Formats: sequence, structure tokens, C-alpha cells
Amino acid sequence: MIRKIASTTLAALALLGLAIPGCTTPRGSGGDGGNQVAPAAEEPDLEVLSVMHLPEEDGAHGGEDAEGGGGHGAHGRGRGHGAPANDHGSAMGGHGPRDQREERAGRRLGEEVRDFTVTDNTGKSFRLGTLRRTDESTGKIAVLTFWCTTCHSCREIERGFDTKVKEYQAQGVLFLAVDSNFTDNAKRVNRFLEQHELSFPVLMDSESEIARYFGARLTTTTAVIDADGRLRYYGGFQGAEAAVRNLMAGEEVAVPDSPGGG
Repeated sequence: MIRKIASTTLAALALLGLAIPGCTTPRGSGGDGGNQVAPAAEEPDLEVLSVMHLPEEDGAHGGEDAEGGGGHGAHGRGRGHGAPANDHGSAMGGHGPRDQREERAGRRLGEEVRDFTVTDNTGKSFRLGTLRRTDESTGKIAVLTFWCTTCHSCREIERGFDTKVKEYQAQGVLFLAVDSNFTDNAKRVNRFLEQHELSFPVLMDSESEIARYFGARLTTTTAVIDADGRLRYYGGFQGAEAAVRNLMAGEEVAVPDSPGGG
């Protein structure tokens, strides 16, 4: 009886464009090169379908021209694949002026990023503020990339991401995946990482707190935070490494934002 009610409720929400579990993409839907349908997500417990987890009215996935990444809705709040954006990309679609993109990111470039405490995929507590420069520490650069287990675009960058984790760790740079997909959990993430021989750390943003703070609607959207805790780059994953190298060299970030995909 409970399962029947759950199925009926999910169907009703789906018709309203409110709840489509996972980061799946219909074949040939027009977004991100016509991604294949991802494996079906496990049916979520209705208790987790709170306001924090439900998509907004724009749909479950990011559009082809959506800004800040080429993947799907990072936490179920993006536009549908190939859907037009409103007024220069008000839903992170399109290529509006930089100040508009920064405003939608939740923080302006150069501003101090709020501290977050979340649990990673191993169950350990992680606090972003511990990476900041102090009198006793030189601090670390943090690269946060929104990722999930069911997104096709994530499959295109995760192998390189895993390599960069190892390459830059000794140089004071942490590459961290952030999973804001409401259908994912630590058990599912760890099973996926093991199956695909990946070892990068994943921050479990179970309430989409980090995603909402940054305004991240698409997976592979990436934020680079310097050792002083300031946002120095925001956009597609492909531009993050150049920003990191600029910061390591003590230079200003040459390209601080990017509308490109992951």
C-alpha cells in the first residue's frame, strides 16, 4: 500500500515537473550531445523528498547552453535539456554579462566563501574552513566540482578529476567532488567508485546546501577557492586547472569564470 502511494505521488510530482530522481538524460534529448539514459535510480524514500530536495519549476536537468558546467541538474534544480533560458540565462543558461553570472553564483568572485561542514563518502566530517590560511598554516586551494553517480557528463571528466586529485595533493591543492543529487547516498557512491576504480573524495551535500550557496544547477560546475577562502573561479571544470596554476604562481586568475561545459 505504501509503495503504491509512493509511486502515485512520484508520478504526480513528475507530471508537475517537480521530482525526477537522479541525473538521467533521455536519449537524443538535445542536451550535452544527446546523452544516453543513465541507470535507473533506486526509488527514493518519500521522506527525503522535502523542499530542499525538490527541483524548481524549471525542470530536472541543465540545458545544452547552460552556464557553469555541461552536466545535469546538480541538485535537481536545472532547466530541461535544450530548453531556452530566460533573459540572458536567468536559470544559468546562456551567456549573460559577468556580473549577472557572479550574482547567480551566490557569491561574487573575490569574496570570501562561507564555511561548510559536511560528511564525506567515508563518513568523516569535513569542514571547508580548515583549508584557509592562518598564522600557523599556509592554507590550501580547494577545487569543488559538482558530481553524481548517474550523470553522463560526469563520466567524461571523473577520470581526469581522479588524476588531478593525486597530482595536486602534494602541492597544497584539494580536488573535491560534491554530490548534491538527492538520490545518492554514501553507500551508492562508494559502490560506484569501487566499480569504476576511482578514489577521489566526495562531499555528501545531502541537503543541497553547498549547491544552493553557489547557485550550481549543473553537474561538473566547478568553484576554485584560494587559500584565503575566496572564490577565484566559477564555471566549467575544464577551466579550473588553469585557475589553480595561476593561484599557485601567485598570479591573478586570467579567466575567472566560464560558461562552458565540463
